[in-house]
Amino acid sequence: MFAEKITMTMVNDDDINCMKRFNLTIILLFFMTLMFPLSLYADNLRFIVGLWAGNLNNELDPRFKNDDFLIGGPDRITFGRYNLDWSGKSNFTFFPASLQYFYQTPVGKFVFGASYVRFTPNYRYSGVGFGPSISLISHDKYYESNFDGDIGFELNIRDRIFITPRAGLRRHTKEFRYKETFYSSDSYGYSLNSPFHAGAIGGFAGIELLFRVTKSAGIVYELRQSTPVLGSIMGDMSFDRLSMIFNQSGGYFYSSTNTIANMQTSFVRHRFGFQYSLFKDMHFQIGYMNERTQTSYPGYYSMPVVISTRGDVGSGFAVYEYLTNYIYYKQNQLTDAGSFYTSVIFDLDMSANK
Repeated sequence: MFAEKITMTMVNDDDINCMKRFNLTIILLFFMTLMFPLSLYADNLRFIVGLWAGNLNNELDPRFKNDDFLIGGPDRITFGRYNLDWSGKSNFTFFPASLQYFYQTPVGKFVFGASYVRFTPNYRYSGVGFGPSISLISHDKYYESNFDGDIGFELNIRDRIFITPRAGLRRHTKEFRYKETFYSSDSYGYSLNSPFHAGAIGGFAGIELLFRVTKSAGIVYELRQSTPVLGSIMGDMSFDRLSMIFNQSGGYFYSSTNTIANMQTSFVRHRFGFQYSLFKDMHFQIGYMNERTQTSYPGYYSMPVVISTRGDVGSGFAVYEYLTNYIYYKQNQLTDAGSFYTSVIFDLDMSANK
């Protein structure tokens, strides 16, 4: 809510965005630098494209609902507003677009891969305040993405069973612009520039199995899961909420909300599918894929600030608001993406060019 909490800006937006772009650029350049020379010696290149449509149930939904329902002040906790369920969860995205290089050895193939998936739901919801009041909220330009780079080794058992254990690195990113319009019996307000950003990086391990039922048809299963052994997926979060509130007497309040916290995630992906080879170098898959991501934001911190009509600046540490938010954001919440998928696999034989 607009009057819920108002905090001091602690980090410059340009500096944060610069660091985000720099970190992601370094990761992308690392894998591009690694994979380009490998492609020159690859025996096979593989391109995978497809579609993966379904609902993206977001971990921020229950977190925001709890945060807005109970509002902490300097000496007590009061009721704020009740957020209705989010709409716009439907997501139509590309199946994780992938590029893989295969290098043959006497006992199997090394597999060097990179994949990218981007979710772009259109989240919207309403909030009913106990004032009474009503708020209309949307998460503008929302996107959530995963960039994976991995190394595996494919074992071929009699051209019938193919087993590929792998390990890799994931970059997870979440961004949107918070928009809210607020109405009550004696005031109204709206949000200004209010960006949310969260990003984390860490390791994962997995395995992919292909069992050929016939020469052309097979069953596919993939497991991909974060693991602390390769490094927990950790990063940071920032959320700036700026707003203007006007009352009937012509006065106004300007609030600036800046929240900072750490970010920690873990995920597990299961993929079941049926594969059919249309040609020697072209394969079609259809199946079901589910990815569940647990997210928490430990180390939550904020400080209230408000500017009134007269230009007065007020600030203070709202103990109960800090405690409730610290609990809400530290808790693990689930993001669930699961639906049927279709994909097409293109293999390119490079051995003839060597």
